[in-house]
Amino acid sequence: MVDARLSLLTDGYGEIIMTFETFLKQCDKELIGLGCPIGIDDMPDACWRDYYNDGMCVIDALQTANDDHWDNDLDQFLYG
Repeated sequence: MVDARLSLLTDGYGEIIMTFETFLKQCDKELIGLGCPIGIDDMPDACWRDYYNDGMCVIDALQTANDDHWDNDLDQFLYG
């Protein structure tokens, strides 16, 4: 499983270390790694670009999508 909290978007000098495409892949990988049988593309659209631009880590982005767009359907996977 990915340690999403260590996957920051920029380093200490402001250099991008995770592209938007990689961020999406990491979100999908993390969700599936938590035991969810579906990925982010199988869920209603969420504001992934906003989450990325806000510098959210992967797990925070998944939790926000779950709260704001997915009617908490994935609570059992995200919150155990």
